[in-house]
Amino acid sequence: MGNCLSSSLKNSSLLSSLLNQKDKLNKTLFELETFFDTSRILQANEGDEQLYEDLLFRAISLMNSSGGILFLKQKESPICTVAAILHSNEEKIKAELFTENFKPFKSCEETKSIVLLNNFSDKKLKVTGWKHALVTPLNGPKEVHGYLILGEKESRDGIMPFSEEDAQLMEVISLQAGIALENRLLIQNLDKEKKSVNNIIRSIGNGIITLNLLGEIDSYNNQALEILEKSDDEVTNHPYFYVFENMPRIVDLITKCIDTGKSIIEPNMVIPINDNEKYINFTARPLIDSNLHPIGVIIGIENITEELRVRNTFKRYVSESIVDQIVDDNLDLGMGGQLKDVTVLFSDIRGFTAMSEKMEPDDVVKLLNEYYTIMIDIIFKYNGTLDKIIGDELMVVFGAPVEIKNPSDAAINTAIEMQNTLIEINKESSKQIEIGIGINSGFVISGNIGSEVRSDYTVIGDNVNLASRLCSYAKGHEIIISKNTSDNTTHNFNLKKLPPFEVKGKQKKINAWKVQYG
Repeated sequence: MGNCLSSSLKNSSLLSSLLNQKDKLNKTLFELETFFDTSRILQANEGDEQLYEDLLFRAISLMNSSGGILFLKQKESPICTVAAILHSNEEKIKAELFTENFKPFKSCEETKSIVLLNNFSDKKLKVTGWKHALVTPLNGPKEVHGYLILGEKESRDGIMPFSEEDAQLMEVISLQAGIALENRLLIQNLDKEKKSVNNIIRSIGNGIITLNLLGEIDSYNNQALEILEKSDDEVTNHPYFYVFENMPRIVDLITKCIDTGKSIIEPNMVIPINDNEKYINFTARPLIDSNLHPIGVIIGIENITEELRVRNTFKRYVSESIVDQIVDDNLDLGMGGQLKDVTVLFSDIRGFTAMSEKMEPDDVVKLLNEYYTIMIDIIFKYNGTLDKIIGDELMVVFGAPVEIKNPSDAAINTAIEMQNTLIEINKESSKQIEIGIGINSGFVISGNIGSEVRSDYTVIGDNVNLASRLCSYAKGHEIIISKNTSDNTTHNFNLKKLPPFEVKGKQKKINAWKVQYG
């Protein structure tokens, strides 16, 4: 009997052990099934809203809970938003304010573990009508992204409190959901950054092209396509030496940037584009990541064809600030003309021919260069346009190609400063220079005059001729202005009316005034 009883007890213990092992295996199998099902939910959902609802529904089904709420944290606010909810009092719960400082949330944040609230007395959660609740943190690898509240575990015996086993099971969902949310946030941030970079590239007025480490075109903007006159198919994912196959200089510069890891800048480059030429400013700079490792090359192409033509045309005539204004205003520099109301100034060195005959040629050129350098600085100071230099004569226009305020005043002020400056120069020079100045105002024809091969900006017309005649009439140190110029002045200049006199090309005598200055 003893042996039988001992054997029976042993078998009973073994059976009990097998049953326990079976329960553990069933529990492990259930956890694995839960892990698999949750993974399938996370992978199947593309939209955020649907993902949150499926996660909540899965947790409620797993725990036999009567309802649940999924909260998400916000970076810019401590208030947690309701991402998904399944509850009869949905509106009341949404109206309640849950923040990161909510005690169960704070406890989850600190411990990174699940909080069991059985027979809780929390006033905020009372709005749910539950007696028991389970609060799960949605743990990502780096931080908690939100919280999941489940309430009222149901069974055949009625409402039951949550157990530690329930908490362990929920950790499976918690961990997976947290990782999924963090991955989703990372993807969203990458998408935002990519869109932001693309928007920046599109917004840049110059052509931008980026290359990857293989030298293939990774991205570009419409401006680059327009400058190169290429289509998307001719650029997308093609190597740079294919895209720039007809531009060996650019290929060499990009290759040099890749090989040396240094920025390359080359201004005023001429490139062939479909049997034409374009002027560009070219840059190639290494693209590096946050760890300062190279990830490609960024190429900048600035189309300066029109701007360079404008600058080359006008840099001889006007100050740099006026050139900038001409470029900014997109001035039309075609071969056509425009009617403009301007003031024209002529100045001429008196007795220069006789003076130059007594000087060496090099000294004559040196004297003129010094004289013109000083005079042109004064002209540019008052926004005048240097139309031309003919020997010892200057022709200046005020009000074209860019309109200026009170061109008559600007011309007279220029003339006065030119005369006063020469007086000071003559005090310290052995070569005494005297100039006569004539000024007239009125409508002229302005434009780029010449041929397609060679053209110059100038003004022509009867009012130009009259200014030249007034200059011829003026003696050394004199400034003679016409009636039109006198009538258009706004400044109270000291003017002396001259007796009417004849000039070449005019049938009647003209009225003129001499500007008194000191």
